[in-house]
Amino acid sequence: GASRVMDWIETEPAIDAKKVAVVGQSRLAKVAVITAAFDTRFGLCCPNDGGCKTLSLVPNLMFPHWFAPGLRAWTEIGKSGLSSAETAKLRGEKPPLPFDQSSLVGCIAPRVVHFGASSHDVYAPPDLPFATLRDAAPVWRLFGKTNVPPDARLLDFEPFFGDLSWHCKFGPHSINRTDWRHYMESARRAFCR
Repeated sequence: GASRVMDWIETEPAIDAKKVAVVGQSRLAKVAVITAAFDTRFGLCCPNDGGCKTLSLVPNLMFPHWFAPGLRAWTEIGKSGLSSAETAKLRGEKPPLPFDQSSLVGCIAPRVVHFGASSHDVYAPPDLPFATLRDAAPVWRLFGKTNVPPDARLLDFEPFFGDLSWHCKFGPHSINRTDWRHYMESARRAFCR
């Protein structure tokens, strides 16, 4: 969907197509990450309360209907609702997956990614995007991007703006004015250099 909108934006002379962001909330945050990974025309990706680590935690008991049954074989035991024996039976001789959500986020480099989280989010707790940022940061460094948040900065409520940006607002699983204010600041920094 977003890529088709971008196709149109590129035909509209009133819009600078080099200064477009893709934003998503919750499951659409994952869609925003996938869109930016596959469509390099988006200069900024803003996943909010989702789109984060880890593939092995995603197909959980809260929303099993969101995922194909075979994907449950790759979840962490205890998070999937399956016993060790059931998981082993589904996996068979297959090795563990050699990648995680941070690998997908790394496909967006060297463009700017800004993760937003919520302090009281029970669906995408803030520690998951923290881990995704930490694990994806080496890819930005490979591109010579050094303005990535240090691990120590990830656990506080101060926003970090850089090549990988971050903020965590106080509150539940939602997107609100605080998130939009931070995303607009990331856009200003990314596109008005």
